[in-house]
Amino acid sequence: MSLSDNIFSPSSIAIVGVSENPQKVGHIVASNMQKQRFSGKLYFINPKGVMILGQKTFVDLKSINKKIDLVVLAIPAAMAVDYIDEIAEINAEELKLKEIADNRKTLPIYDFKDDLLSAIRDYQVLIIVGETGSGKTTQIPQYLHEIGYTKFGKIGISKLLLFNLYVYFLLLYYLFIF
Repeated sequence: MSLSDNIFSPSSIAIVGVSENPQKVGHIVASNMQKQRFSGKLYFINPKGVMILGQKTFVDLKSINKKIDLVVLAIPAAMAVDYIDEIAEINAEELKLKEIADNRKTLPIYDFKDDLLSAIRDYQVLIIVGETGSGKTTQIPQYLHEIGYTKFGKIGISKLLLFNLYVYFLLLYYLFIF
């Protein structure tokens, strides 16, 4: 979504300064957004965290913990400076998440994501072999979580290095003894 889309066609709006008092600007803005039936998600910010206009309010922007396209500041100018810092902080976190997502795509295992998930669905046992750093133990659990496998229980990952060494030494032992 571009900056102009965020401003002119936001899918989520946070209104800071929504008050219980119907005479206050924040209450009027929030009420008008509801009356206009904004099709996106509305988040109301009130430091008390009370219900206003039949909607839960958040004590600050960070507590929303979801992507916010547009923030409306219906508060005194002196308080707005604090929120500008908070908005910048949230955007920095969003950029970091985007960077992490982009980095995930550079791992060798990413090219096989769909095939892997398909194989996991089709087979009861699947042995995955790959180079160190390819994303086997970090990415596959995330892929499984993303498609809902953690709803059924925990996902365990085993590095079989010690087991492999044990088997290797057993083979050497039996080869030289017999």
